[in-house]
Amino acid sequence: MRGKMVEDHSHTLTYSPCLIGSLLGGRHASSMISGEARISQLLRSKILSLQLLLHLLRESARLFQSSDMFVTALKKHLVLSLCTNALYAHPQVLDLTLRIFMLLLTVFPAYLKV
Repeated sequence: MRGKMVEDHSHTLTYSPCLIGSLLGGRHASSMISGEARISQLLRSKILSLQLLLHLLRESARLFQSSDMFVTALKKHLVLSLCTNALYAHPQVLDLTLRIFMLLLTVFPAYLKV
């Protein structure tokens, strides 16, 4: 039973970057929130997503290095999302984005080549 739980946890970690990538794009925002409250909610959500992504990448780099799905998501979605976030005017978003990008350059340099 324990082996099965570990296997399921590993599978979840493999899909997490894809899910977080969709969160970074803001596709999850509720249409019920408007004005400044929505901007504040989107900013908090973006910062949380970036913090989670940074933590996942730091803690699970070896698992992700061996995942073809992650490498594909890295090339197709994650780098583009990070570039978009790098243009964001909020200092915390920029700081987290740069930390993630530097981690990717350190841990996944071969996968960032075109």
